[in-house]
Amino acid sequence: MDMTTLEKIDDEDNMVSIAVGNEVMTFTADYLLGWIESQLAGLKHPTRITVFSIAPDGSQQSVLLSASVWQRHLLRGPWKDYFTKIWESFTIAEAEREEILSGITSRDSSFYKSCQDFIYDLRHYGNNKSSRSRLESNGHQFYIGEPYFRAEVRDKILQLPTFRGTLQTSLRVLEAKRADSTICASHDLSPIFEAALGVS
Repeated sequence: MDMTTLEKIDDEDNMVSIAVGNEVMTFTADYLLGWIESQLAGLKHPTRITVFSIAPDGSQQSVLLSASVWQRHLLRGPWKDYFTKIWESFTIAEAEREEILSGITSRDSSFYKSCQDFIYDLRHYGNNKSSRSRLESNGHQFYIGEPYFRAEVRDKILQLPTFRGTLQTSLRVLEAKRADSTICASHDLSPIFEAALGVS
């Protein structure tokens, strides 16, 4: 069943089937491409994206787009060019991001520890006064800067490549989405910075 229209998928040219165990789940290519791109915009790794389907009995099913699913189903078949473009764009950005982070780490042996401290404070912003105080002390809209990163390092971090631009681009997209509400340090910012900095 099509997750966007909740109707049976009749257009075979727009179908993508994924075998999971003994079951075959069918999605529209439009749904998969849109969902994957939206998740990648939030800096989710393509092999950690879960998509959803509705079974004939009306129950909801989910499938993790693991490396195996990408290789066996998405990077083959009639829609492979679209999925390959997404995969390659992500892979190129990921390699460039890792190279930049490696360069920063080679010049600053405490960089990884600073990243961990920054992520810890983001996660605990709401329930730890010391974390909140450290984050708010630098005056940056997204809390990135001292005491975690010097201005030069902060600027490099904000220019880390992502699937659709840079980390700064992703933060601006988040800002636009949250225009009518407050950006949450632990729920909104922490996952983005964790993915960008490679810290979990």
